[in-house]
Amino acid sequence: MDSNNGTAQSISPRSNKVNMKAIHNRSGEVSLNSPRNGISNSISYLDVLSGDDLFLHSQSFTRSPNRTAQGESNLGNDEDESFLPPNRSSNVLHRQRFAEWLEWESMVDVEKLKAAAFYGVPHDIRAEVWRFLLGMSKPERSDELSENKKRALQYSERLKGVDEAGEVSRRARAEAKRRLQRLSLQKANEVRIRDRMKSNAAINAQSSSGANIAAHSDSSVVSPISNQKNGTVSFSVTSSGEVESSRDAPEERLSDRGSGGRIGKNLGDSSSESSAASSVNEVVRIYGRVVATALNGLGSEYEYGSELVSLLTPFVDIMDEEHDVFHCYYSLLQRHEALLRTDGSVLKRSVASFLTMFRNLQSELWDHFESEEVNAAQWVPSWLQSLLSKQLPLPQVLRLWDTYFSCNEGLELHAFVCLAIVDLNQEELLELDGAEVLSFLHTLPQMDMDRVIAHAYNTREDVIGRGIL
Repeated sequence: MDSNNGTAQSISPRSNKVNMKAIHNRSGEVSLNSPRNGISNSISYLDVLSGDDLFLHSQSFTRSPNRTAQGESNLGNDEDESFLPPNRSSNVLHRQRFAEWLEWESMVDVEKLKAAAFYGVPHDIRAEVWRFLLGMSKPERSDELSENKKRALQYSERLKGVDEAGEVSRRARAEAKRRLQRLSLQKANEVRIRDRMKSNAAINAQSSSGANIAAHSDSSVVSPISNQKNGTVSFSVTSSGEVESSRDAPEERLSDRGSGGRIGKNLGDSSSESSAASSVNEVVRIYGRVVATALNGLGSEYEYGSELVSLLTPFVDIMDEEHDVFHCYYSLLQRHEALLRTDGSVLKRSVASFLTMFRNLQSELWDHFESEEVNAAQWVPSWLQSLLSKQLPLPQVLRLWDTYFSCNEGLELHAFVCLAIVDLNQEELLELDGAEVLSFLHTLPQMDMDRVIAHAYNTREDVIGRGIL
């Protein structure tokens, strides 16, 4: 990019590796040859968002030190350190901007929503934004009520063909129970860690500065959590450090969007055992109905698999209405259907392509997996089919899918995200034996998804530049 006139120059994928920039053209469409930080050092992300055309200025493309003259790469180094999320002090303004777009009376500019959603969506308005990104909500506000009624009627009609006592519903409910139990344990662990960190922060404040600082400790306890890049964080903080809307702190919300009857609002919450049990039972029944209805719609080429439940969980977690859960879920399945077919032909080709990239880009880790007899069939197909909804903690899945639903590459980016996750965890994986490797790959740790996404785009550039596929 020419820093003098602000014009984005085309960059050949075979050129030396660059720190990727998110380039927006004048129509607001995102050119996603790269993920983020396409911003001059002199202007913040939110300054740019405030512009009518969402054009992101870029000061320059920076040559990566990890790319050799021969075009080889060393993906294990910290080449993505420059891809930092927007300044955390700008989060409130970021959220206000989303709210402004969603509250426009006549027309919602979906392209602006996509451009901003690429960087993550505030949790309390995620359901509404996703409905636009997945094509469920129309830009014309005048049709909003009629479209909602239409979706509800369509779902009711589809439900008439579902046998809730049938095998698909029964298996989906059983898997949902297991899934919700895991989420409950995860939530409990995160709450304990959060409370311990709050306590430690208060103690440290008291010991370091006395009563004056101790009096303000409650307002500062978020920072030890939100400043972590790869540590354990609470559900109210995203992997990238964005402070999310807390479900038990409505006074912090910008609006009441999604704060009322969210279906999955009690997922992992055991504060009231009787009410939670009742809520979980109803959520489990929703899983059974929605999965069975979706499979009926997809046709005989598709059969039940546990990935169908994990793919549904993010929608159950954020949506208010069961018919919205179904329609958004079904939209995702239609985009992803090739990898879910019973014959497995597309899945086999996708696994083969993934392993080719893995072997060429991360040869040391590939050799380690070979020596430890880590069978690719035990983890790669599930990673690709579940879009990591089965392996990643739920907050990271939500953040990752913000980008999937808003970027031009869509789900085609997923294989590169998987490669990025393996590469960013390479050091730890090399220390594990075969059984430990599989355990790690089946239950991934919390990660900074902004860094993962940036790394995925660099990996994509490597694959294209080296002609691996």
